[in-house]
Amino acid sequence: MPAWDHLRALLVTAHLLAIGALAIPAPVGGMNERAFQDPNVQASFAAWARPFAALGLPVTPATVESIAWVGGRLLVDGRAALVAPLRPYVTFAGVGQHWSMFGQVNARPARFEVWLDEGDALTLLYAPHDPEARWMAPVLEHERIRTLFGHFDWRTHRRAYAGLAAWLGPRAAAAFPTAEGLVVQMVEAPIPAPAALRASGALPEGKAYWVTRVPFRGAR
Repeated sequence: MPAWDHLRALLVTAHLLAIGALAIPAPVGGMNERAFQDPNVQASFAAWARPFAALGLPVTPATVESIAWVGGRLLVDGRAALVAPLRPYVTFAGVGQHWSMFGQVNARPARFEVWLDEGDALTLLYAPHDPEARWMAPVLEHERIRTLFGHFDWRTHRRAYAGLAAWLGPRAAAAFPTAEGLVVQMVEAPIPAPAALRASGALPEGKAYWVTRVPFRGAR
């Protein structure tokens, strides 16, 4: 086997090992008090504790939280030590990833809605997966915009949310000149237990938050 083939095999192996180290799943960015106090995270701790409690074992949500904290810190710190020497290569090769995936399931997701205020009534202009409410859908369902909705689900990036609402206002005013404004909101869509979903046959409607009115200039 020529020397170049040996070198190439060595480089490919080193690259795969580096990528494998980077791919070690760890809650990077999530090991902090704010993340642990999130209601979704606390609900997960409670869910993990219930089977042990049913068996009569003294495992509480606080116990699960403590174990998650210690184990998470060991995992995050161990991964950081392993990856640190690889950082120059990661930067050179451009194989880094600047976001975490699937760190925690959001049990109370929400959808982004746009309503037209016509003075005496509100008309739904846009809601995801609603075939009758497709205004600006190609833009709002673009990958980069949908990424923002994920942040809004977790009630973060409030300034971006306000900016998006303000950006939609003039476009709606041009499309609907007789209307008075827009109402933009997030509406919770909680995930029910399987038994509850079977019993009702429909998803429950959650509460709205970040309700923002964007008046049209010159509206009466």
